[in-house]
Amino acid sequence: MQNKYKLKYAILFILITVMAFIAYSMLVEYNYEKLKSNILNTNDINKKILVENSKEYPKIKQILNNINLYPISLVNLASNNIEAIDFVADYPKYTKKIVRGDISVKEDYKKGEIPLFLQWDKRWGYDKYGDEFIAVNGCGPTSLAMVAVGLTGNTDINPKAVANYSRKNGYLVNKVGTKWSIMIEGAKHFGIMGREISLSESIIISNLQNGHPIIASMGSGEFTSEGHFIVLSGISNDGKIIVNDSNSKIKSEKTWDIDVFMKESKNLWAFDRI
Repeated sequence: MQNKYKLKYAILFILITVMAFIAYSMLVEYNYEKLKSNILNTNDINKKILVENSKEYPKIKQILNNINLYPISLVNLASNNIEAIDFVADYPKYTKKIVRGDISVKEDYKKGEIPLFLQWDKRWGYDKYGDEFIAVNGCGPTSLAMVAVGLTGNTDINPKAVANYSRKNGYLVNKVGTKWSIMIEGAKHFGIMGREISLSESIIISNLQNGHPIIASMGSGEFTSEGHFIVLSGISNDGKIIVNDSNSKIKSEKTWDIDVFMKESKNLWAFDRI
């Protein structure tokens, strides 16, 4: 008899739990639909884009339902870069952390290759670079870190370490970004030598063929709507440029015609180990 009662209570408990979950899900969906309606009636373009993408990317609902927990620059990042949605969605978890472990990039490094580091990697993307997050404006330090680790094999170097050095030594201009001078002066601190090179197809190809990665400051076009540093890391078998873009895995997996860089590059620096 006791077993029969236990079974009944167990079934009842399961039913109540399921009903509570359904009720909670309905409430969350109702709140989201209400929020969605309010957003669509505003002029906030970035939030409207998130609403439009929310069916395909469920974590966007988490962001919008808890919008007050997210800095506006991270909301805009999720809107402008679908690859960074999971990173942005997990931001509240980061704010609850008290102690963070040391950053390791040992698994990213392979001798003879330039590793791909992403600005919005959780190992450093939530950390500040001046008054912004590395995830948002850390393309300069992240690009320099990729080149430095690739050429020297020093895995103590990472985007956060370069960002800290840049900020402390005056290479960061708040609300603007990283000064070009870090590519020559600051690079030495990380065991590499940078030199400015001409915007020439033959010079670009020659440097890459000789194992000298190039950091490009890009203008509006394929990689940015404003300004952005990327790494040209090599040449593919079909003669196209291999790119390490700190803001995109997808773009880093493609190869690119050199014409893109001839049209959109504002400046170039080639690097070698000191």
